[in-house]
Amino acid sequence: MKSQFLHIETYSRKPKKGFTATDIVGEATRIEKNCPHVKEPQEPVIIFGKEPGLMLDELEKSLETAKDKKGRRVRKDARVLLAGVASYPIPTSEVTDKKALVKWISEAKNWLEEKYGEALKSVILHKDEEYPHLHFYAHAGSSEGHSVRMLHDGMRAEDLVNDRKEKPSAYKNAMVKMQDDFFNCVSKKHGMERKGEKPRKRVSREKAIKEREKLKGEISKKNEFNIWSDRIKIEKSMIHK
Repeated sequence: MKSQFLHIETYSRKPKKGFTATDIVGEATRIEKNCPHVKEPQEPVIIFGKEPGLMLDELEKSLETAKDKKGRRVRKDARVLLAGVASYPIPTSEVTDKKALVKWISEAKNWLEEKYGEALKSVILHKDEEYPHLHFYAHAGSSEGHSVRMLHDGMRAEDLVNDRKEKPSAYKNAMVKMQDDFFNCVSKKHGMERKGEKPRKRVSREKAIKEREKLKGEISKKNEFNIWSDRIKIEKSMIHK
């Protein structure tokens, strides 16, 4: 039995390091330079909202004159986009019950709509990789100073705790709760397990970064690995188990 896979992350227009919002959306929309890992890219299927590229264009345009909560212009390195992935447990080539897949997509979309409300801007389906999966995107409005911290379960929980020593556990507990909620509302209805039989061992941030850089090197040499999914797998090993 396969375990569920759900991951969220936040992105800025110009981070000090790492992927940009444009990079992430480019992979999802199958821009050639952003998806070298996909042998035969296919147009994503729009499940909800707008095409991600259009969504990002509109967000970036609105940020040109946007102000944060302190009345200052929104910084280029401010995290303004929440992006996530939810994966179906059956390989694309082995999906025979299409009605079950459609039902999973519908229930996952409904969960996302209920969770993010008007902040949810786009949900798309990829069927050109090993497993069918959804990409989803959300961003905050002016009332939140365009910061997505209130949309991210862990970050929101951190901000509600004053004691710095309590912030890590607040973050982790909130993320576990998010996973539990998705499992109860969606995954268990489709025969998925909450966790895999052999959960990944947590590693230090330094080791995770080294592993990520190693993977990037392998990708550039072999041109076969999925930049997005590899990054998620590494970060998933750091937290939320």
